[in-house]
Amino acid sequence: MSEAVRASNVSVRRDGRADSGRRDPDLIHCVKGTRHMTSQQKVSRRTIAKGAAWSVPVVAVAAAAPAASASTGTDIGAVALNGVCGLLGTVNQGFTLAASATAPVPAGSVVTITGSGLASVTAINLSNQIANVTIGTNSATIVLSQDLPAGQTLSMTTLLSISVSFDLNGSLTLPTGYSATGGKLTGSVNVGLPIVGCSAN
Repeated sequence: MSEAVRASNVSVRRDGRADSGRRDPDLIHCVKGTRHMTSQQKVSRRTIAKGAAWSVPVVAVAAAAPAASASTGTDIGAVALNGVCGLLGTVNQGFTLAASATAPVPAGSVVTITGSGLASVTAINLSNQIANVTIGTNSATIVLSQDLPAGQTLSMTTLLSISVSFDLNGSLTLPTGYSATGGKLTGSVNVGLPIVGCSAN
């Protein structure tokens, strides 16, 4: 048997030392000239798993933007609160509340009247009994108990006269969810001595 054939049948122990006494750190076993893969050349399953994880494509998920909330308010249009100088500009000063031509003034609306230069606003007379009136110190609160129909006007007058100087200021507050585009929500009355007279807006 030739030297080449004998070399191909050399067995190598696990510690890498051949029968011939030489140490080959890379060679595990040789049979008939076939070289097996070394431990350093083997690829671990963990390494393969890592590579697979990195190869998974990243999918970007975009969150849907919330839809804009629809407006639920009610526009009653050009409602108007105006001060009035009363009968011949000398007595029964107060205010008028006029609904727009397209929508009523809703129940729950509040007209607040405050006075200065007088002891009391006194009583409030209504042209239509669709509101509740509360008299306070130099003030009055009128709360609509039902709608003031579109195109109609509610008069709110006092028992005051121009025997003394005083001012009245009025404001309209609508219930939550209502608006009045183009509306006039405040008014005033100014009363001077008889020579000065009354002015209102």
